[in-house]
Amino acid sequence: MNKPPTDITARPSSKTALDLPHASGALAEGELSELRRRVAQLEANEEKLRHDLEAVHRLLRLLPQSIYVFDVHQRSNIYANGDLGLLLGYSPDEIRQMGSGLLTTLMHPDDLTLFEGHASQYPTLADGQLLCTDYRLRRPGGTYHWIRGQEQVFSRTGDGAVATILGIAHDLTEERRAEAERAVLREQVIAAQSATLREIGTPLIPIADGVVAMPLVGAIDEERADRILDVLLNGITHRGARLALLDVTGAKDVDARVAAILLRVTRAASLLGAQVVLTGIQPVTARLLVETGADLGQITTRATLQEGITFALKLSPR
Repeated sequence: MNKPPTDITARPSSKTALDLPHASGALAEGELSELRRRVAQLEANEEKLRHDLEAVHRLLRLLPQSIYVFDVHQRSNIYANGDLGLLLGYSPDEIRQMGSGLLTTLMHPDDLTLFEGHASQYPTLADGQLLCTDYRLRRPGGTYHWIRGQEQVFSRTGDGAVATILGIAHDLTEERRAEAERAVLREQVIAAQSATLREIGTPLIPIADGVVAMPLVGAIDEERADRILDVLLNGITHRGARLALLDVTGAKDVDARVAAILLRVTRAASLLGAQVVLTGIQPVTARLLVETGADLGQITTRATLQEGITFALKLSPR
């Protein structure tokens, strides 16, 4: 007896029917797990970015400088880490009343033109080019503080035009005050050094009772000639000197002009009852004085300081 043919399509495989739902569920669970992992990673990244951003904002708020981003087209700041008005000591209400005209309201009149010229350079700035300017802003008490602004291009439009400017402004007042004090101190030091050099350049040395000597070294100009005259006459009066030795061995360029100065010193000393003896004239100097017609006839001369001292001691009472 023949068996009926088997219909293989009538009975689906039991293995396929049981395994398909299981495989689909496993796949969905795997995708869900991966999504959860990725979301957790994104949340962790977002939290880190938020923490980093808060740290940057806190750092910017704590900086003593005012950092800002200026929109060239809107002519106003689109970001600032702190209000310059608050840094100068104004209340929030006062700042609001001044509005966008804060800078022009508080700026020293003499600096307005300079500042406007500074701002006009924004469109032509190259990337990385630093634009610096110093200006004064008025504080509530009426005093002015010096501010230094340093700016450069922060962003550009699609066609390359300057869109925003990054700027840093800081109070320069204390630096300027310190620099002014240093300048005064330098002037005082220079004055003290000049006085010391004048003292060294015109020393008055007592040789014996009633005898003083002044060795002259270096160039003798009108200012130094006046110093020589003052020191010598005061020394003659103070010490009661009757004879003064002027030694020009180390003097430079002793010419007719210097000879006229020495004659003036001699005449002034004689009015106080003192005689001047000139020592140390070198041969070249002597010839030059003769050629220029300098009249040294009223001055007693000796070749060296030693000879001059010997001459003076012979005249000095024992």
